[in-house]
Amino acid sequence: MSLAASVASAAGPPPWETFPTGRPLVGAVARPEPGAERVCGFRQRVCVHARRGMGAAALATLEIAEDALAALRAQAELPPPRPDGALGGSPELDLYLARQDRPLRVGQDPPTRSPVDRGSGFAVLDERLTGCARRLSVFRAVASAALMAIDAGAEPALFAVFGGYMAATLSGCPRELEDAVDQAQRAPERSLFFAESLDDAAAAPILPLYLEGGFASGAPGALLTAMAYGGEQSTPIDATRFHNRPDLFEVLRRVARAKDKRVDEVLLDLAVSRAFHGDRDDGRHVGETSWLGSFGRVRFDGVFGLKTLPRRAAFTPLEPTGSTYFWIDLAGAPAGLRVALRIEWEQPSTLRWAAARIGPAGEELSRVEITTPQATEAVEREVSMLDGVAALLVVGVNVGEVGPGHPYRVDEVPSEPRGGTVYALVAE
Repeated sequence: MSLAASVASAAGPPPWETFPTGRPLVGAVARPEPGAERVCGFRQRVCVHARRGMGAAALATLEIAEDALAALRAQAELPPPRPDGALGGSPELDLYLARQDRPLRVGQDPPTRSPVDRGSGFAVLDERLTGCARRLSVFRAVASAALMAIDAGAEPALFAVFGGYMAATLSGCPRELEDAVDQAQRAPERSLFFAESLDDAAAAPILPLYLEGGFASGAPGALLTAMAYGGEQSTPIDATRFHNRPDLFEVLRRVARAKDKRVDEVLLDLAVSRAFHGDRDDGRHVGETSWLGSFGRVRFDGVFGLKTLPRRAAFTPLEPTGSTYFWIDLAGAPAGLRVALRIEWEQPSTLRWAAARIGPAGEELSRVEITTPQATEAVEREVSMLDGVAALLVVGVNVGEVGPGHPYRVDEVPSEPRGGTVYALVAE
């Protein structure tokens, strides 16, 4: 059985929990009234509504929407969006063109909650969009509606992160992905699962980049679709919020398990890998990201020269799944050099750490994973075998879990970032 199939088939009815989780059942975006102009597809079940005089824009949007539905079905294996019956301007997927202050707003209709949460969606697009801006927004709208047909109660990250990644990679317009990666790499301390809304264009695409590069074996987006199926759930009929169990992080655990890894090992490897995105790509990490150029560079919390040691520096408080980076330049290091590290952080939280030996061309030569026992707030490690090593890269990641009895839940917001310090010195 393939990895994608095993992840998708692992879903089961989640146990009922007494506290609310997930988004409200009532969506935040209201359906507009149908416009004077309406055009519907012959190839795909989609209609575009616009005000009078916007017929040309509606036809251009319809053509893109039909292309998107075909591409997302063929490449990412997404199902077609669910019909909305009498809820919208037509039974088909409805896209509305209107003047608004953002390119795209994704809306959701009340879901069907038996046997699992599935529903129809719609989208409002700024009628002034043209070129790649229009194409990306339409692809995002279609991908979001298709994901609602799988898991209507998923967290915003599923729609914003996965949907946005699929749209950017299949639309032929990667600029949005470059911008989103750039913003994520400027703030690596933010959660990989943070998204302000279903259509948040700034949501970090770091997780799908990593998964598609190292875990997927099928068509682009197929693993992400399988993960969406793995998060299916059924919300009780009397609930006012979706019961989002399992959430996207719990599905990630299954992906890790299918590769005989723990989720904290995957998160630490992902954190190290993102240090080599863009023009720092050394060809030795998950995925090929050199095309991102300077947009892919991650921000370091500290850069030390060997002569400045001993040195202590604070790292930006880390949200769950967020990461931090310290670069120790070893230029001019004597033979037999050893560097000692002491890292401390706030409790309660579980952080994992690694020290990567970096070669003269910026490539990772080897890695030392620093064992972090449960319920600890500090670790120490001496790193040796540094002859010929140009730098030491210290990487930390907040794996989210406070302990075995309190696993990380994506829907538990606001999360509490945890800060700390990294102390480096030359070992005697």
